Amino acid sequence: FPFKIAGPIAGYIVILWTGFGFFKKLTKLDYRQVIENHKKEEKIKHHLSGKWDYESSVVENNGNKLPNKGCASFQVSEKNKLEITGNWFPSNNPEGNPVGHWEAERVIIDDKKLIMLYKVPKSEHFEETTGVVNLIMEGEKNKKRNKVATMKGYWTVLGRDMSGTVVYTRAKDKRCKI
Repeated sequence: FPFKIAGPIAGYIVILWTGFGFFKKLTKLDYRQVIENHKKEEKIKHHLSGKWDYESSVVENNGNKLPNKGCASFQVSEKNKLEITGNWFPSNNPEGNPVGHWEAERVIIDDKKLIMLYKVPKSEHFEETTGVVNLIMEGEKNKKRNKVATMKGYWTVLGRDMSGTVVYTRAKDKRCKI
């Protein structure tokens, strides 16, 4: 530009330019594809419904991996929203009672992926934390049932140096009473 743009005018131009780019993309959007994707998402939500066991590893700062077990409930609400809650068992006593609880605040689903923003509420043992789980869905061998059998991926706690891998399988653990 032959002249300098600064301050509020520059901000306005950036917002206007970004908005125009978004509008161009929106007008090119194929609404039939949007509706088709929505129908797929609805099917996937129902395929995920039910109880799930999970095993995860917690990677400590020193590089040690601690095993962790838990269970989760995936339910489709009356408002057609996938609601996910879970708990975990202590790594030193996986057969004991659950020591923590978490719940999904936001769930994003596509054909083969589930991304969940979760929150662990404050309790006597834990501070309130927020994290992200990123899972790849895998189907069953029996195509007639068309249900997701396992989900594998990783998790992380936001703002902390805590992360690990996780594998969800259909629940077999009788302790899963969520």
